[in-house]
Amino acid sequence: MWQARRIMSLAVSLPLFAGLASAQVAAPPAKPLPKPADQPKEKAKKADQPSAKPAESKPAEVKAPKRADAKPVDAKPVDADIRVILKDSSKYLGPFKVAVELASRATVVILAEGKPVCLGLVVSVDGYIITKASELKDNVVCRLRDGRTFAPELIGIEEQNDLALLRIPAKDLPVVQWKDSKAAEVGNWVCTTSNGDEPVAVGVVSVATRDIKGRRFASPSSGFLGVTMEIDSRGPRIGSVEKDSGAAKAGLVAGDVFLEARGKKVTTPESMMDLLQSCKPGDIVKLKILRKAEGDKTEEKQLEATLGKRPTQNARGDIQNSMGGPLSQRRTAFAKILQHDTTLRPENCGGPLVDLDGKVIGINIARAGRVESWAVPSEVVRALLPDLIAGKYKVDASVTRQASLEQRLDMAKDEVKKAEEGLANARSKRAEARVEARSAQIGQDNPGGARQAKRKLDQADMELKAAQERLAKAREDLKALDESKKEKEKTEMK
Repeated sequence: MWQARRIMSLAVSLPLFAGLASAQVAAPPAKPLPKPADQPKEKAKKADQPSAKPAESKPAEVKAPKRADAKPVDAKPVDADIRVILKDSSKYLGPFKVAVELASRATVVILAEGKPVCLGLVVSVDGYIITKASELKDNVVCRLRDGRTFAPELIGIEEQNDLALLRIPAKDLPVVQWKDSKAAEVGNWVCTTSNGDEPVAVGVVSVATRDIKGRRFASPSSGFLGVTMEIDSRGPRIGSVEKDSGAAKAGLVAGDVFLEARGKKVTTPESMMDLLQSCKPGDIVKLKILRKAEGDKTEEKQLEATLGKRPTQNARGDIQNSMGGPLSQRRTAFAKILQHDTTLRPENCGGPLVDLDGKVIGINIARAGRVESWAVPSEVVRALLPDLIAGKYKVDASVTRQASLEQRLDMAKDEVKKAEEGLANARSKRAEARVEARSAQIGQDNPGGARQAKRKLDQADMELKAAQERLAKAREDLKALDESKKEKEKTEMK
């Protein structure tokens, strides 16, 4: 097994170094010989004699990077200005074409409101497609490898793993071969397919398939209700309600106990979070609560709450992780994942992750960190497919529906206003940190204080960048909704 892996690694690495070995180094120009008249007599005599064959200059020697699993490349001339082979270049990705050949035919690009939002995978010849649920928005379109486009039907959503099943009116579609993710050992190559010839990205398994344990955290992209919850024998009890939140506008108050959310019973704060995890800002959810009435009596009430946008935390870890590129909005609360170091963009998630044999070992579900991407293991996906196809995860529009376009526009305008205020605060905080850092540099008698001031300035710089990105995203979302409104008005006029 180890020898086979060394051979495979060498087969991949040789094409990468071949480009280096093909370049030429320009030899330095030879110094001009002195004129015969200027030469000493002894040298002049020697000049009359037959000269010996000049020694040939040796070309520069190239040494391949030291690797435990690769043989050295033959020394050949190279260009002094060696170009770095980028991981997203054709020279790097080209050798993996064979690995993704089969899966790329079954990979689908999912568009929403005219823009690619994620990938999908054909899981049956009669048009069923699995993809990432939280990226689906309005006006969803599936684009196949051959260029055909279809408006899909949403069959169901499995919220725990953020998976959605779509169906398009097409027949005889190409399908893939599956393999258990447990066969993918740490260090094995993996490829993320597109519906083109080359993979989107290539990496290695960094952590084998494992269960995610510990405290659940709300996804940054999920809708925000605006309550804190406490444990109660009757169900999750509201501890506090945030001012101007969706909960406050719906009439929820501290002491209310959640009995149902989106038509399903809830018993703990965690179960309530799980049910709201796949809801997006602007979704209107139906709630059943138990409220204290007069005396010792209680009464059940039915309410509807419009979820808002989750407040930005600007945690240091999140800021640093996002420096390698944007992270997926939903990147938490999965039950089991396969972790790899492939650098993906959020729109590259939802499609297949394959090994070097071209077999699907998982569905990429989240860009979770700077060098950390997650896939739902293939064995989990295959176990869910029969129930998804049978309609057991059908979305009930009566318990969750999207807010109107006008309501979403109002929410987007509020988000832009909050983002502008956040940017102003971040700029002010950075200015203060900069003054403090300069003062610490002037006074050299306190090195510890200078280091602390420098760390504070670095943190302020990261928060300023995050605030700028938040405002840019808010303005982009508002612009998209404005365009949707204009299109809707044009359609109504026709």
